[in-house]
Amino acid sequence: MLSWAINKVTKVIQVTGVLLAGFFLLNNILISLLGITLLIFANDFVTMSLAIDNVKYTSNPDKWDVSRITLATFFIGLMLVAEGIIAILVSVYYFNLDLQKLQTFVLLLLVFTSQFQIFILRERRFFWSSIPGKALILSTTLTII
Repeated sequence: MLSWAINKVTKVIQVTGVLLAGFFLLNNILISLLGITLLIFANDFVTMSLAIDNVKYTSNPDKWDVSRITLATFFIGLMLVAEGIIAILVSVYYFNLDLQKLQTFVLLLLVFTSQFQIFILRERRFFWSSIPGKALILSTTLTII
């Protein structure tokens, strides 16, 4: 449950921050309504697969220190927003992408970062401490395809 909460909050911060920054920096909407719908739909299946993932459970119940969780999710979310802003600026000013290509790029950026973010945040220790479950691998693969 804690992994799900951290994952969900960081995704909300990332998507909201990247889209707001793109709107204010470029005066354009960087993802279409269909794109945001697909992004939410794709992320929810992978997030649901966390419920049956192959992670090591804790011997004691999780302690919900909301201030620490909020600080951690805020920091991770801000790092993802910074990554998104840098990627957008590089794609516009270095690669000279037009609006349609930029919208596709932002959608792919959000899909890939949120899919791989799940693999990083699913474990309490190192992300390579356990092999992901079959449902998580399958849902991530299908989402990326």
